[in-house]
Amino acid sequence: MSVRDPIFDRPRPILFAHRGGAGEAPESTREAFLHAVGVCADVLEIDLQVTSDGVIVVWHGPGLKNVYNSSGRLSKQKKYWFFSKKIGDHPWPALEGKAWVEFPYNRWQKPPVSHQPRKRLLMTFEEFVQALPEFDAAKRCKGPVHLNVELKETMGGAPRWKGDNSRSSLIWEQLFGLLETARRPVPDSTVTPPQSTASPTSGQAREILVTSFDLEILQRFRNDPQRTNLPIHSGISIEEQYRPIRKHGKRWPLLKAYLRHLIGGPRAALNDAGFQTWWGFVTRDLVEHVHEEQGALHAVISRLSWVPGLRGLDRKKNAKLGAELAALKAMGVDGVMTDYPKKLRSQFWPCSCATPPSGTSASDPVL
Repeated sequence: MSVRDPIFDRPRPILFAHRGGAGEAPESTREAFLHAVGVCADVLEIDLQVTSDGVIVVWHGPGLKNVYNSSGRLSKQKKYWFFSKKIGDHPWPALEGKAWVEFPYNRWQKPPVSHQPRKRLLMTFEEFVQALPEFDAAKRCKGPVHLNVELKETMGGAPRWKGDNSRSSLIWEQLFGLLETARRPVPDSTVTPPQSTASPTSGQAREILVTSFDLEILQRFRNDPQRTNLPIHSGISIEEQYRPIRKHGKRWPLLKAYLRHLIGGPRAALNDAGFQTWWGFVTRDLVEHVHEEQGALHAVISRLSWVPGLRGLDRKKNAKLGAELAALKAMGVDGVMTDYPKKLRSQFWPCSCATPPSGTSASDPVL
């Protein structure tokens, strides 16, 4: 019997497609998410930013250096690259239907017109939620696509209207409304075969893990009254993970007690939380502590953009990558987050789904 991830209920280790697989497709776009589910990623990792007019957008950012518009410029800016611009500086109408994500990114050449399909446009979170049935239909496995939603810094309020509680409340109301819509049970025709006389299933609920590097934003999410009746899992922020280490100078001895205190009680523990950390910080002791608290540990093996010069493990040569992945699996990690889901599925962790996508046979190769 395979051991399953306690949050997403999939055989571990599960595979997260970071930004939809940013190393293999234009990040955070419909094209990337279709690519990720097509290569059997278990969870789509998305980031949420807020524009200057309060629209929630699926984008890591905050910069827009690999985003361009059809005219080659934005507003009065003469350069077609948005080097100095951040997504929180723009209203959504300035980006809607005219902001494409370039792939592969080349700062010195203007992207050709052929790189401007609709599936490479920036999308709002509402558009992403509306596209979830399309992503579900493209999956190889039964059940809905699960989500890892990271709340970025602009979710705390765009600089120009930070402190406007009424506007901030509207954003969070919109967020919870869309999360509730995204999590609703999805009818799945693969659960009840067409020839069966059994009544159709009501579907499976989509599991959602909400994370953030920003402790203030994450605490606001946890404490928001709108979350009371919404069974969505919460992550552990970077500050919460490493505060005991900085304070006491020890690696993990106090971690177990601290996490119990954080979640609220000795047995409430981590059963509502995902512990995501850089792969280089993962130890067997850490994995055991998290599992004792009924939590899930997910190792990030993609490049950390906020640490200059630090390459992701998934960019390393296959021999080194294979050895490190084997070590992480032996430690018992519940999942890994990567920019290269196709690479990992084809060379290291083949898809375990028994059901091929429509139009293929079981003898077809996974990739």
